[in-house]
Amino acid sequence: MKFGRKFKLTFELTDQINGVTKAIEITDPLTVEFDITRNTASTLNSATFKIYNLSKTNQSLIFRNKTSINNINGNKNRVVFQAGYSTPENTNSNLPKIFIGDLLEAYSYRDGANIITYISAQDGALSAYNSIISTTVAAGETQFNLVDYLINNMVGIKKGAIGETQGVAKTPSVLNGNVFYLLTQNYRDEVFIDLEVVNKLGVNEYIKSTGGLVQLLNSETGLFGTPMRQGTDLIVEMLFEPSINVGQLVEIQSQTNPLFNGQFKVNGVKHTGIISGAVNGECKTTLQLFIGNYLLGALKGI
Repeated sequence: MKFGRKFKLTFELTDQINGVTKAIEITDPLTVEFDITRNTASTLNSATFKIYNLSKTNQSLIFRNKTSINNINGNKNRVVFQAGYSTPENTNSNLPKIFIGDLLEAYSYRDGANIITYISAQDGALSAYNSIISTTVAAGETQFNLVDYLINNMVGIKKGAIGETQGVAKTPSVLNGNVFYLLTQNYRDEVFIDLEVVNKLGVNEYIKSTGGLVQLLNSETGLFGTPMRQGTDLIVEMLFEPSINVGQLVEIQSQTNPLFNGQFKVNGVKHTGIISGAVNGECKTTLQLFIGNYLLGALKGI
C-alpha cells in the first residue's frame, strides 16, 4: 500500500580546487515540494524543489547564484533526490533515486511565516555542456563504436543501454565540438541522459528491467483517471510511483479505457507533489507512453 511518503534530498558540495566534498542531507519531517521531468528526448532532465524552513547554515551552504553552466570553475554541486513510501525495506538510505543532477540555482525567500529555499537542477548538465572532443576517426569504423567512443568521452557520465546502431563510416569521421551535441545531432532523438547515465534507444527499443519483469499499472497499483491519447503518446496519471524509469516497459490495465491496455515504452515521467511531516499534500506521477510500440509492435529489450 502507498502510505507514509518519505524523502531524502542530498547536496554534494565539492571544492574542485581542494578536492573536498561536503554532503548535506535533508529529510522528512521537513517539507519539500518537487517538480521533476525526465524523458527520452535529447534535452536534459530537470527538477525544481522548494524546501520549507531549512536551517540558516544549510541555506548558506546550498546558496548558488544563477550562472552559466559553461563556467566549470569553482564548486561542483550535485543534487540527489530519493523518495518513496515507509516500509521495513525503505529506510532513508535506500529510497529509490528519482533525480540526480547538477545544481543550477538555489536561494531562500520569505513567504508568510515560512522561509522557502528554491532549488533548480539539470541531469548531467556539467558533462553535457563541457565535454569537448577534437579527433578524427579512420574510415571503416562502425557507427556503434563511434557512439561508444563519444559516450566514453563524456566526463562524469556513465554508459547505459546502447541499442541497435548500424552502418560503417565510409570516409574518415571528424569529431570536433561538444560531445553531447554530436551525439544528439548524429543520432537524432535516440540519445538521452537519465540519472547521469547516457542511453541510446531506437523507437521500438526499451531498457530491460531487472529480471525482465514488466511493471503492471492498474487501479490496485495506483492508476487513476482514464488513459488519454495525445498524438503518438498515451498520457497516464497515477499515485506517486518512484520506481518507474524512462525507457522501461510498463503494462497498462485500465478498466475505464481498455482500448489501450497493453505494454508500452515509457518516454517520459513527471513527478509532482509535496512530502511533509507537517501538512498533507498530493503526490502524483504522470507517464508519457509511446503508443507507436502498441501500433507497430516489434518491441526489443536492450
